[in-house]
Amino acid sequence: MPEFAKRLRSHGKSSNTDISAHVATFDDLGIDIARIESGDIDQNNLISSAWQILDNFSKAESLFIYGPGDQPPNIELDKVLSAMLSHAQDCGGQEGLRYIASAIVACHERGQPNGGGLVEFKLLESMAITMITQFLLLCAFSFFFVFVFDI
Repeated sequence: MPEFAKRLRSHGKSSNTDISAHVATFDDLGIDIARIESGDIDQNNLISSAWQILDNFSKAESLFIYGPGDQPPNIELDKVLSAMLSHAQDCGGQEGLRYIASAIVACHERGQPNGGGLVEFKLLESMAITMITQFLLLCAFSFFFVFVFDI
């Protein structure tokens, strides 16, 4: 089986990355996400805040390089989170949309008092990498097997 490249390029710097560390970092936000999700903040304000955070995150130009071979694909992490926020309601209704927006805002809220934008970006990177490796790839593989093998 070919070795998969797992690299993160952010702020012009590239380094190997540990997927399990990103998953653990995102999992650690669970209490914050639940607090925001169940809080009193208006849904429209929450979504608007999430979009503003993602607009700022896009400036980091964070890429997740993941896949086999010498030239694995570069995945733009801000676009992953933007697509998830754009389509969360289609998949999970209002609750799904609120969860994704809450998770994005939780990254912002945890990052700001603990080092500012750089910490916030690292948390958003962890969220995106977790969504790619623990959710989106599994959905893609499931779809492939259902579609190709009619399982």
